Amino acid sequence: MWYIGIDEAGYGPNLGPLIMSCVGFQIKNGQDLQTELAQMVRRCGEGVDQRILVDDSKKVYQGKSGFHNLEKGVYELALARGSRKNTLDTLLEDYACPIWLNDIRNDYGFNGEETIFDYSANLAKVNATNNKTDSTRQLARIGIHNRHTEIGILTAYRFNELLKVYGNKATVLVQILHQLLRSLLTLGIEKEQERDDPIGNGKTDHENKAMCIQKAMCIQEAICIHIDRLGGRISYAPILQQIFSEAWVETLEESSSCCRYEIKGLNRPIEICFQPKSDSKFLEVALASMLAKYIREVLMNQWNRYWQKRIPGLEPTAGYPVDALRFLDDIRPYLKENNIDLDTIWRQK
Repeated sequence: MWYIGIDEAGYGPNLGPLIMSCVGFQIKNGQDLQTELAQMVRRCGEGVDQRILVDDSKKVYQGKSGFHNLEKGVYELALARGSRKNTLDTLLEDYACPIWLNDIRNDYGFNGEETIFDYSANLAKVNATNNKTDSTRQLARIGIHNRHTEIGILTAYRFNELLKVYGNKATVLVQILHQLLRSLLTLGIEKEQERDDPIGNGKTDHENKAMCIQKAMCIQEAICIHIDRLGGRISYAPILQQIFSEAWVETLEESSSCCRYEIKGLNRPIEICFQPKSDSKFLEVALASMLAKYIREVLMNQWNRYWQKRIPGLEPTAGYPVDALRFLDDIRPYLKENNIDLDTIWRQK
C-alpha cells in the first residue's frame, strides 16, 4: 500500500512561487502511517522530545527553531537520502516537475549552487547525541523501504501565463495537481533518465513513458491519496476525470468535511480523499506541507537577497498581499528603469 500526501504553499501571496508537493511511503503491512511512525515522529503539542516534529507547516515554522524544524523533518523523512550534494539545484533535479524547471532556474535571484539542508552537516553529531541511527534504516526496520517525492513549482511568470489560459488561480493550482497525480501511475517503476532514448530500445521518451504507465497499470498495489481541500470546492469528480481520462471516477462521498473518490479501470486501486486540515490528520500531508513550505522559504530568501542587492535599505517580504504591495512600491522605480515586465514579478491573483 502506498500512502500519499499532497499539499501546497504560497497560494495566498502575490509574490514568490506557488508550490505544491507530493510525499509518499510504501508500507508493506497495511498499517496507517501515523501508527507506523509513532516512535519516530511527534506532533505539535505532544511535548518536546527526540522525535522528529511533523505537522502543519504553519505550526512547525514558528519561533527561532522554525526553519530548522522544517528542514529536519523534510531532510529526514520526505526525501530519499543519497550521496548527491545538498544544493538547491540537485534537489530540484531529483524532485521537481521537469516541465517547469527552466522557469525556476531563470527566476530572479535563483542560485542553484546554494547549499541547503545545513541540518545535515551536523547529522552525525545529532544522531550520536540522540542515540539514533539513520532515519532510512529506522524506516526500513518498520517495513518502509520506498518513498516518493515530487514538487511542482510555478514562478510568477508561469502562474500568470496559466492564469491567462484558465482564468482563475484555483484552476491554475489544479494544473500542478494534474502533474503530481499523473506521476503516481508509475509508482514502483524504476525512473529512467529523461532523454530521447532512455533505455536504449529505439523508442522516444514519450513512448517509453507510455510503456511505463502501462506497466504500472499491471501492478495491483493500492494507492491511498490524501489532499488538503482546494479552497471551498466540494466536488472534485470532474477534475479527477480530466486527470485520469483513461479511467473512470466513482464518487464515494461528497460533503463539506470529506470528498472521497475511487479511480477505476487502471488495474490498480486508487482512492483519493480531499479534506480540510488534512495536514493535521495525516502525516503524509503534513510532510508535503512542510516540504512545500521549506522550498518556498529557500526561494523567497534568494528572491529577497536579489532585490536587496539592487535597492539599498529594502525590507524583505514574505509576499503576502498587504506587505507585497509595500514591496512592489519600493521596487517599482527599479522595474521601470530596467524595463522589467510586472508579470514576471507580480502574480495577478
